[in-house]
Amino acid sequence: MVDLSLALKVSVLSYVQSHGPITLGELAAHFHRSVSQMHKELKELFVVELVDSEGGFVSSVPISIELEPDPDGIVSVSQLEELAPPLFTLAEIIALLGAIDYLLSAAQEMQRRSLLHLRAILVDAAQQAGFGSALWPAPSIVYSQEVTGLFDQAISQRQKVSFRYWKANRGMRAESVTVCGFPVAIDSGHHPLVDVFDDEHAAIHSYRLDRIADVSISNDVLPAKAFQHAQRMAKNETMEFTGHDVVIRCAPSARWLAESVPNVRSAADDGELVITLPIANRGWLRSVLVQLGSAVHSLEPRSFFAQDFAHIRELLQYYENMEAR
Repeated sequence: MVDLSLALKVSVLSYVQSHGPITLGELAAHFHRSVSQMHKELKELFVVELVDSEGGFVSSVPISIELEPDPDGIVSVSQLEELAPPLFTLAEIIALLGAIDYLLSAAQEMQRRSLLHLRAILVDAAQQAGFGSALWPAPSIVYSQEVTGLFDQAISQRQKVSFRYWKANRGMRAESVTVCGFPVAIDSGHHPLVDVFDDEHAAIHSYRLDRIADVSISNDVLPAKAFQHAQRMAKNETMEFTGHDVVIRCAPSARWLAESVPNVRSAADDGELVITLPIANRGWLRSVLVQLGSAVHSLEPRSFFAQDFAHIRELLQYYENMEAR
């Protein structure tokens, strides 16, 4: 789970460095925050430690703000001339780009612009140093920015939302259901999620942002203590996968599957890799088997795969008949 405040802090630093000095009121308006909220974010930056190119620690981020949240107070990045220019290895550049790309999947529009600007600076510097071929383009955002904006507004105001959520039914056809609840956090990752508190059942449910449409915000507000409790529930929620246990005996080249999919168990047996994983979606399993290809030696239990084998036989028969014609 990514803390959206982290993405905001990185974005604010980048924005102040390129546009500052700037008043606290202007900075808050740019990032759609109240003056007090923005002042709080800036104060929290003082607990961050930086390391300069000589390996020395700087006690805090070199940012200057007023002690009180005054909208006319000046915010600026200071003392930069006292630090040696930052020097990064290729490995450090790759790590920084990976962290920025991770934050991009949960950032708002204003934050995203600043993060992309910071990313472009790093990429340009790396290209000038001759490392351009080792880098990759910025990720594309596949979900609606309007959707994330509404969820961010609801989270900041602790408001209830309703939306349509699209998913595949048993026949693998798309259908939508209406969901109501209080969004409490946005999780970053390959498929960003929004964590929603179901107040009727006191439970947390997660939904993919790219499958959400028609978001509306109601006037219902969750009390602050209940909202904080729901956020703790979301943070401590473990990702549990249920389904049929499937055993795939395969070549060692399939180790990537054991290392990248949650709740997978693996063991070496007589030169083979034995992977056990819970399966709830046959379509997903088929795609995995296609990617593994000839690395797959056998599948168990056969009873679970009987339906798939029958479907494969039908396809083979169909194509054999086509060739016979």
